[in-house]
Amino acid sequence: MEQKEYTDKIRDYINLIVPGRVKNRFNNFHLEDVIEEDSFNVRFSRPENMHVFFKKNDYTNRLFKAIRTRLRHHSHIIIMIFGSTNSGKSELAQSIAERIRKYTKIILKKEVKLHIVFDQSEYSKALRKMEEGDVNINDELPHLSGVGSRTLTENLDNITMITRANMNSYFFVCPKPFETDVINYYIETAGKDYKNRIIRGILYDKERNPLGRIYVKLHTNETLRKEYQQQKMENIKKLMSRAGLVPVEFDKDRLLKDIDNLYNWCSKQGLTTKVGIKTELPFYNQVNKKEDRIEGIPSYQNAVINKVYQRFKIGKVEYIKENPEEQDNNIPLENKKDQEKKVLTTTPIIKLKKEVKFKPGMPFQEFVFNRIEDQLIAFIAKEQLSGKSLRVIRKQNPIIRRSELITISSQLRGTLYGFLFEDWYALSIGVPLEFFNEIVQHSEHGADIIWEDIVYSLKFTLKAKRNKAKTYKKADFLPEIKEALERNTTFTFVFYNPNWSDVPLKKIIDPKTFRDRITVDHTTITVDPLQT
Repeated sequence: MEQKEYTDKIRDYINLIVPGRVKNRFNNFHLEDVIEEDSFNVRFSRPENMHVFFKKNDYTNRLFKAIRTRLRHHSHIIIMIFGSTNSGKSELAQSIAERIRKYTKIILKKEVKLHIVFDQSEYSKALRKMEEGDVNINDELPHLSGVGSRTLTENLDNITMITRANMNSYFFVCPKPFETDVINYYIETAGKDYKNRIIRGILYDKERNPLGRIYVKLHTNETLRKEYQQQKMENIKKLMSRAGLVPVEFDKDRLLKDIDNLYNWCSKQGLTTKVGIKTELPFYNQVNKKEDRIEGIPSYQNAVINKVYQRFKIGKVEYIKENPEEQDNNIPLENKKDQEKKVLTTTPIIKLKKEVKFKPGMPFQEFVFNRIEDQLIAFIAKEQLSGKSLRVIRKQNPIIRRSELITISSQLRGTLYGFLFEDWYALSIGVPLEFFNEIVQHSEHGADIIWEDIVYSLKFTLKAKRNKAKTYKKADFLPEIKEALERNTTFTFVFYNPNWSDVPLKKIIDPKTFRDRITVDHTTITVDPLQT
């Protein structure tokens, strides 16, 4: 063993056993400022992390060998690169991606493209354009309140089930990492050597255990660097123009097409539950042609799944065109009820208008009237939400058949009012229309709305009689309780019955002390006395 190598090894062990000793891990490499470097030095001078800087733990060659091995096996690699601002995350992603393109050309004799995206709509489009072997860099995917990284963590595997077969590699560049099973390796940027144009990183396995360090020479493709920077600046300008809010941008035509296709597919399979639709999506993508696959980012896939599920929940109504006078005059009285039962079938959907219009202070009744496409259904909804009974509506509007009124009312009260109430309340508390499809998930497994770090539980009813209180049990709030406990905060219970009041009732609930049930009457929300 050479003297220098022996000395380095002895020093490593000495550093390991000397408590409280902080060793400088930089020299030629630098982070944004000295405080960040001090913090880094403290973290990697701890005994459990010191092995990263042992001489034998230079993983540079091993990382690129692993990438080459995957290419030979016709596989791919997914890497998440994280670190502080201006630490070289984007440059590192570009440099490794360029290496993959070079290796693909040498090993597989194939030219592949690099796709760079900065927002969700671009990502969704890029996934459909990517060909076999192409590489994707997703730089700083936006994290929205209540969703974002959590949604991506839960659903990223839906993307990779298809793209693994196409040998598409991915780089996710973000300030903070999140854990998911589909990430092969994590890399934390650990300083830049400006003189030699080298970026250093800490390599972690898929369990986020530190393995060692890597050194990557910056690529020399100035055209790529210029286009990347230009695209990034355009995204920053777009973000600044919206006062820092990151919109969820979907291709609307594509979204409607995907909803129709998945709805028809699940209808044939008899899958009408949200779990069933979500489970079927990977199989749907495998069977269908590439142009018909739903290969967007998880938030886009969730939007499609939620809208399909919403269609099944809302129900369908179809009107048979008849001559009311002919029916009334020619049908025997004893057969009229039987005839009325045949007036409605179950083919088309109660359709909602594609464009959502909302003005601050807009009443719920007006919002519902403007959202429903069919004028008759919209009229019945508005009358019902104004507090009128079906008997009064029928008496004031005799042209509406009794069977129509009953069937439409049943469909509206089933789930549609609840869905539209969540939409209306989200807009009422300031959720921008750009965030609409992302924030309002209409999910029975998650909190109704999470916005500006506030968890909302929304309940809507028309069933409670005018003089009878409504009671909810703890089980009705489990998603909101779970979310509030994870965030170490409270949740806001919002109750609305148009028969009682024009304004929803609200109450802040502490999930730590909430025990059993909540009772709502005309003016107040009462938490069970067991709460202290």
